[in-house]
Amino acid sequence: MNKRQANILEVIIKEYQKTGQPVASGILVEKYNFKLSPATIRAEMLVLDDEGLLVQPHTSAGRVPTTKAYRLFVNRLLDKKELNLKDKERIRKGLKKFDDETMFSHQIAQLLADFSHNLGVSGFVGEETDFHEAGFSSLFQDLELCQPQSLADILRGFDFFEKKINDLFSRLDAETEVFIGEENPIDDFKKCSLVISNYEKHGKKGFIGILGPKRMNYARNIFLVQETKKIIKNA
Repeated sequence: MNKRQANILEVIIKEYQKTGQPVASGILVEKYNFKLSPATIRAEMLVLDDEGLLVQPHTSAGRVPTTKAYRLFVNRLLDKKELNLKDKERIRKGLKKFDDETMFSHQIAQLLADFSHNLGVSGFVGEETDFHEAGFSSLFQDLELCQPQSLADILRGFDFFEKKINDLFSRLDAETEVFIGEENPIDDFKKCSLVISNYEKHGKKGFIGILGPKRMNYARNIFLVQETKKIIKNA
């Protein structure tokens, strides 16, 4: 993939993240400053198709990114962004409101949901595994996830989440992990993406994460989880 194709792919991903609608070459010409003809953009999009980075829904002339495309985006394009100072301060203030561990965990989940506009999860693992989630209503805003079968899968995933999180926790390293679509180790979440990280505080092992559609704002969610983890550890 050359630089021009990479730029086109990045713009398609960002446009799809915003709208949830397949992206056609005409949209790229109208909304973005590509000094290319529609025919040239279509040709480059066909190359991205052939490389398994874009797919065309049956009912649309536009394209949507694949899991492979999102993985490239996560691996190569996220080092440019950070949370702004205003967001960091809002998170700090929110986390300082509760000292009780149960309420603290619930508040973290709610903060992650509020800032990401996705589903936030937070909890502890071990002999007394406990977790909280917040923001289920955000899933109804995504056309793919609001389908009855998709929602049933997600709800079933949380029914067994307490058992599965211990196995997942043991696989996490010290950094934030991103599982995109089919990469998700929790089978019922394979239509979603999961940004998750672990931490240890006062001898207890905890985790925080964001679950959302594959078109989630990865840059923001990764740094949101990372910054929240720092604040928890320093609180």
